Amino acid sequence: MKKYTFFFSIFACAVLFFSFTENALAGSVTLKWNANSEQDIANYKLYYGTTTRTGNCPRGGYSNSINVGNVTTYTLSNLTNNRTYYFSLTAIDTSNNESCFSTQISRKVPAKDTRVPNVSVFNIPRTATSLTVNILTLTATDNVAVTQYCLRESSSSASCVWGEKPTTYTFATDGTKRLYAFARDAAGNISVGRSDLIIIKLPATTSICNSFSYSEWTTCTDNLQSRTVISSTPTACVGGTPILSQTCTLAVATLAPTTAMVSDSVMTQSTNTVTTPEQEVPSATVKYTFTAQLKYGDSHADVKALQQFLNTKGYTVATTGPGSKGKETEYFGPATRAAVTKFQQANNIGDATSYGFVGPKTRAKLQEIQG
Repeated sequence: MKKYTFFFSIFACAVLFFSFTENALAGSVTLKWNANSEQDIANYKLYYGTTTRTGNCPRGGYSNSINVGNVTTYTLSNLTNNRTYYFSLTAIDTSNNESCFSTQISRKVPAKDTRVPNVSVFNIPRTATSLTVNILTLTATDNVAVTQYCLRESSSSASCVWGEKPTTYTFATDGTKRLYAFARDAAGNISVGRSDLIIIKLPATTSICNSFSYSEWTTCTDNLQSRTVISSTPTACVGGTPILSQTCTLAVATLAPTTAMVSDSVMTQSTNTVTTPEQEVPSATVKYTFTAQLKYGDSHADVKALQQFLNTKGYTVATTGPGSKGKETEYFGPATRAAVTKFQQANNIGDATSYGFVGPKTRAKLQEIQG
């Protein structure tokens, strides 16, 4: 059987070095050693107990042993806190020959750590325009070491997601928010939360309109009709491409008297017939009484009579299509307004602020010219 010699101590030239850690349930110790120089080492065996060994070979009185494999470090867990343990190591070769013990070392596993960490400083910005904010300062201390951190919008550390020291935090919504910071040590002790306040105000956003509700189309005049937007979606949207005008074609029949009787103020007809678009307008001897005030956008019987009058007096509404001679309509559109303006300018009626509006002065002139 081969003999193996171990130097197993905690001094500078030692073969075995160890450190220990703690957890919330029981102590643990991590042992480290230098590998044996023999080439046929299969594994190492660790002996330990709460009393010192009684001999130099494996029958030396330890209460516990464990094969740890061909490694040079091992963590032994579930040790009792505040108890002293003794450790020795042996080497086993590929033929299952086991050496005698290494030098024995001992260590007292400290009592369980119950001191909680302390978060001494925690600062975030006073205001922000984004849901993600930077952590300005986060300082925590512990009697052993702080190992993890947690940020929450609650004063309770329950349901904390623990991790490394954070540099940012993302809120779910804007508004006035209070954020708490917690720290935890290796024994599982958790600090009291320290908080800071922030006001988050997100920039206003606007949406592009994607659908519209419209008014009815206006009467077709000069091969064009229009409409206006009543509402749009989404609410308070801007822009978009509403369809506000379109071309149109409208053939309009006119009414002409077959027999007319003329009085001083009213034109009466004994029989009305529907004429074709090419039929002549009423004779200039027929007098029409204008009673309505007319303006752009109106639809009225007086508009048709007005267009007939203008077309016969040299103030042409349109040369072809709706509004032209024989195709007069009841709609007061841009062509009618332009013809009325020419009539008013020629007869010194109104000014630039009233051109295109048929009021009392214009009606009086119309009646005067008709005789």
